[in-house]
Amino acid sequence: MQILIAEDNPINQKLVDLICRKAGYQTRIVPDGSTAVDAIREGGIGLVLMDVMMPRMDGIEATRQIRALPGDESRTPIIAVTAHTDGENREACHAAGMNAFLGKPVRPTELLKMIASLLPA
Repeated sequence: MQILIAEDNPINQKLVDLICRKAGYQTRIVPDGSTAVDAIREGGIGLVLMDVMMPRMDGIEATRQIRALPGDESRTPIIAVTAHTDGENREACHAAGMNAFLGKPVRPTELLKMIASLLPA
């Protein structure tokens, strides 16, 4: 199972990828929400780290589409990863079906703790 990193910023992609790989996780990086939905459909994704503001399709819409998929893929844990940490944005993420919310800049310890809490043991 891979962790899917849906992030359009190359620096953030590399940072989150490095944190996850150092912790022993396999990762896959996609640049937008549309590609994230396609990756979930393909299978093999255990958890998604979903940026909220991305081109083509934002993380909110991508999460809605993932939650509408048939079968187990619709229940894939999704963590919002965003610099927009106000209450309204948190509520939008929750309403779309995201499981957790993490602010940027990403703190490695907090990220890994959140991932571990959502992945099956």
